[in-house]
Amino acid sequence: MSNIYTDVKTALAASGYPVYQESAAPAESFPDTYLTYMVIFDEGLLHAKNQPVGNAARVMVKLYSRDPEITQGGRGTLDGLMSECLRIGGGDLPYYAPTGHYGYTCDYRYFDYEED
Repeated sequence: MSNIYTDVKTALAASGYPVYQESAAPAESFPDTYLTYMVIFDEGLLHAKNQPVGNAARVMVKLYSRDPEITQGGRGTLDGLMSECLRIGGGDLPYYAPTGHYGYTCDYRYFDYEED
């Protein structure tokens, strides 16, 4: 089975924007547009007939930008990047005046099934 952190970062990197794990987002100089992600719940192994069949987790992804038009299209952008996952909710984040960023967030269900 693959690594959830690697899979999510790889999917988000296709955007062309910098990608950070939530706790490793830049502290001082924020890019104009960037993405963060965080595994907020890892269910671990899923079983069927007493055999491991895969992993499941909930991942929070955030898109930040100084351009409000980018975050207003955030749902489509994130859904396109996370197309292998199930979207379970999202919405706008408050404007953050100290850095001038708007934001959009979505949660996704990530599934990684073992191949037979």
